[in-house]
Amino acid sequence: MDLAIIWINSDYIVVDKEIARSWRLAYTPRLPACYILELSTEWLSEFQVGDRIEIEGEAAN
Repeated sequence: MDLAIIWINSDYIVVDKEIARSWRLAYTPRLPACYILELSTEWLSEFQVGDRIEIEGEAAN
């Protein structure tokens, strides 16, 4: 099963996105990332590089 992968940096900015194919062993983002969001592939178009992600309930530092 393929997955949409969204890489997010420490400022919660999308730094890369890609469809992960089941036959490929590894994926890496173009820029450093702290978080990975794995979703169904139909969600990929909802995210763009540069988007800020808001996580509800995330504690402020």
